[in-house]
Amino acid sequence: MWKLWPLYSLIVLYGMTASVVSAIFPGYASTVGVTAELIGVLFATFGVARIVIFATIQRYARLGAIRALTLVSLAISCGIFLIVFFPVFPAFLISLIILGVGFAVIFPIAITLISHAFPHDRAGVAVGSYESVFGLGSALGPIFAGTIASILSVKDSFLSVALLGLLMGAIIQQNKPQARVLSLEPKPIP
Repeated sequence: MWKLWPLYSLIVLYGMTASVVSAIFPGYASTVGVTAELIGVLFATFGVARIVIFATIQRYARLGAIRALTLVSLAISCGIFLIVFFPVFPAFLISLIILGVGFAVIFPIAITLISHAFPHDRAGVAVGSYESVFGLGSALGPIFAGTIASILSVKDSFLSVALLGLLMGAIIQQNKPQARVLSLEPKPIP
């Protein structure tokens, strides 16, 4: 179970980012002049990006666990950096496409990796652990970002999430030998 801590940490970041994007981003986008209709277009595009990636997830699985998880952390960081440094509609659109890719990649790969760490008769525990950790991140995201925003600024709250994404990428790369036990190969059913 402890061998999964980099993955669980990334899932917490994923939950935090998802909640920050859904709770704080619309208000931020409207303050920089994006209309409610265009915010709707942004989130629709985000959803379409996720669907397209879900349909092609095998390509990302072929990258291997380390590369796929690093891709997720970089997608989170790049997407959020675009929001911070280019606060205009076209950059927001690209940002949410990038975030949609990262979010779509992490879900099936994380579930696969976690399920491999548990015996088949404990599959419910594997899925429950994913959902619990994601829920923790979803709860922490607005608290973390809101605290940063009240102390510094909304941009700084997004920036702190992006920096956490870079940190997670470094942690995943640093733990390559330990993470080699994480395999995306099919697990034989007894």
